[in-house]
Amino acid sequence: MIVGLTDALERAGYLVARPDMCWSARRSYEARFSDCLSTVDETIVRLTNLGATAIVVGGFGLGGNAAIAYGASHPDLLGIIAVAPGHDAGKIATRPDIADSIARARDLVAAGKGDDQGDFVDVNMARAGPIRPRSQPLRQFT
Repeated sequence: MIVGLTDALERAGYLVARPDMCWSARRSYEARFSDCLSTVDETIVRLTNLGATAIVVGGFGLGGNAAIAYGASHPDLLGIIAVAPGHDAGKIATRPDIADSIARARDLVAAGKGDDQGDFVDVNMARAGPIRPRSQPLRQFT
């Protein structure tokens, strides 16, 4: 969905960047959400160097949440586009099954086993519904 929007913006003559955020399938939640937002800073520098004079940050799903979070601390943006903003990670973390997985992961990390794999509850959605627990790197919970 977001690619159609960005393609249309490019055809209209706007400078567009689609950074590979750290929660993408290719990067697999390699950093904390708040740390991922630095990717937006880097992208804005590149766009500015190419001649951009005003910046709009946007995203779809979790990227929509990121756009809102980034915009909240960057009042100099021209605008924010949040298409179907994703889940509230803080609220989901209070679910007993998720809280248990986070606690187990943190305990393992504290024991020096942060590079191990384990089964943890995951609320990502697929076409057929929630994905079953899967093996994930523990360090994402630190």
